[in-house]
Amino acid sequence: MSEMIIRLRKLADHIHSMDSGSPDAKLLYDAADRLHLLDTPSFLAVLAARMNQIAEGFDAAHDDKHDRGELALAAACYALAVTDHTDKSLIYESIWPFERKWFKPKGKRHNLGIAGAFIGTELDRLQRIDEMDIS
Repeated sequence: MSEMIIRLRKLADHIHSMDSGSPDAKLLYDAADRLHLLDTPSFLAVLAARMNQIAEGFDAAHDDKHDRGELALAAACYALAVTDHTDKSLIYESIWPFERKWFKPKGKRHNLGIAGAFIGTELDRLQRIDEMDIS
């Protein structure tokens, strides 16, 4: 993503050099600034975790079937797995909402990336419900 940001800024510089008042240059600078906010290890970890979920078949259609808070619970489980105050076996025995084989905690960054992906997935699911209610 960093290369894309650099290219956008160079293009904006070029347009700006030809026309300092160009709204196109401003749009490109703004786009580069916004992309820069997403070019962080934390965002990329969440994105990678979500892409893995989708690759395993857990797409929006699948997610929409989980309407009892399961995705939020899954996020909580992965977030709890990074603490030193939790016995990992208690997590999946008490609150993990899916089959045991799907709970695969690893390192702290990995687990937080997955927790973030589950939170984003639940937010997307709720957004789809809101959009259906509006139409």
